[in-house]
Amino acid sequence: MKIVLVALNARFSHSNPALMYLKACAPDDDIKILSLTINDPIDRLMHKLITEDGDAYGFSCYIWNMADVQRLSECLKKAKPSAVLFAGGPEISFDAENQFKSNPYIDYYLVGECELIFPKFIDYLENETDVLPEGVATRNNPVVCYQCVDPLSQIPFPYDEETLAGLSHQMIYYESMRGCPFSCSYCLSSTIHKVRTLPLERVFHELGVLIDAKVRQVKFVDRTFNVDIKRCNRILKFLAEQETQTNFHFEIAGDLIDDEMIAIVSASPKGRFQFEIGIQSTHEPTLDAIDRKTHTETVLSRTKALIATGKAHVHVDLIAGLPYETLEIFEKSFNDIYALNADMFQLGFLKLLKGTKIRREAERFDYVYRSFPQYEIIANRFISSEELITLKRIEVLVDAIVNRGRLTVSREYIIGYFRSPYDFFKALSDFALSVDFYDVSHGENDFYMLFKDFLCGGVKVFPDLPLMMEMICYDYFLETNKRLPSFLEGICSEDPAKFRKVLHDETFILTHFPELSDLPHKKRLKQIRICLFDRLVEKFGFQEGSVCLFFNQRAVWYSALQESSS
Repeated sequence: MKIVLVALNARFSHSNPALMYLKACAPDDDIKILSLTINDPIDRLMHKLITEDGDAYGFSCYIWNMADVQRLSECLKKAKPSAVLFAGGPEISFDAENQFKSNPYIDYYLVGECELIFPKFIDYLENETDVLPEGVATRNNPVVCYQCVDPLSQIPFPYDEETLAGLSHQMIYYESMRGCPFSCSYCLSSTIHKVRTLPLERVFHELGVLIDAKVRQVKFVDRTFNVDIKRCNRILKFLAEQETQTNFHFEIAGDLIDDEMIAIVSASPKGRFQFEIGIQSTHEPTLDAIDRKTHTETVLSRTKALIATGKAHVHVDLIAGLPYETLEIFEKSFNDIYALNADMFQLGFLKLLKGTKIRREAERFDYVYRSFPQYEIIANRFISSEELITLKRIEVLVDAIVNRGRLTVSREYIIGYFRSPYDFFKALSDFALSVDFYDVSHGENDFYMLFKDFLCGGVKVFPDLPLMMEMICYDYFLETNKRLPSFLEGICSEDPAKFRKVLHDETFILTHFPELSDLPHKKRLKQIRICLFDRLVEKFGFQEGSVCLFFNQRAVWYSALQESSS
């Protein structure tokens, strides 16, 4: 029997370790993993599925691909009526009974962690046994128990040499533990309290395999990686000491960061680690309502200390739509988290996922939410749909400006004219709405134009507008090596000829731009952007007449009498 396991990923750079686990648990069978994306046209997807000519097809189901699985399973069953169709994953494990009602084309659902039941399920399909394994739901028996693998060491390492070769350009997902000890009411992990871990010796060996394969990034899917801080620190220390360019991503709890963890990250190569910290809210009644047992001051101070190491990329999360958080209260959470100055600030919106406590409590808080994936909030008792739409517009700007590293200097300066960062983004969003900015797609230059137009034509009068214009140009050169766009021309002097002699200063070049030291003067001129700012030079405290050189997102000030980098 040929079995085709179908991964409908959100994008090409993603992979599906769940299916790799299944294949590794049944290595003697004819099993093919077919990696597709939800962005492919359905005709192309169907062509690939039918070309495989499988006897059985298994779909891995999540909130981002469930609608596509519904459509594909219908088309596939009609095209190949004799093929067995089965599915599993988070979208199935808490709703198999209703899934059978809504989708008449799937024959079986595998509920929970399926690695150990999958080989038995294959035996059943191949008529090797008459006993359907526990954890497999059918139309006649749609309610089955959620399966957990315990101990976790029973499942094999899902990546072999061939698999890793095929994933050379993709993110590699890795787990060293399953389960979560916390009970956050919006999170699926809260439904599985028992934490199970792999032995550290095995973890070190498997991470070594991934390092030897020179994968680009390893993303740990462990929930609250630092829940056992001693274990966490041993793994971090091991990774910090390796000779590798691989980046490692972890989801951690801010209040569980200890001094040893800070010290390990501080001593690690820059860029080795990436941390995601779900702060979600800084309003204590909200945190209590969602069963999130954290201490806000500790979360903020420990997260700030981690960011201050300057060695790791730190991503912080905020969720809109939680209980007891009105728009006014949400503004404070926004400002508290923005002030951390993290590398990425994700403003997300509550999703009432199947199986979660907050979905069961929807009536308690008057939640209105989408009945289809991704089950996102529309309104609740504390925040209206109009207010959430306003926050969605702000989220677009935060992602495109803050998370893309744009307008860093001018943004922080301009925020000083507003009551708070939230007030600034609200005003910028209102202006963007007034000029129909949200109605079309945008390139990188459009956000600089938006900033310029906002300063020149918004409701607020800025007394030092010329300085702000220079800051926008400065930020532009920090992001790109291109010449200024037409709407910024004339604000500063680009590549003034009399200052090009700086590129002959070998000591200066070797100190600040060593990667260009072997290039001749003319080629350096093509790589470096030289600018003369009349007002910024004084604002930054440099000698009058100094010029700023930009290269590779770095800015260095230079004069005959004084030089400094920023």
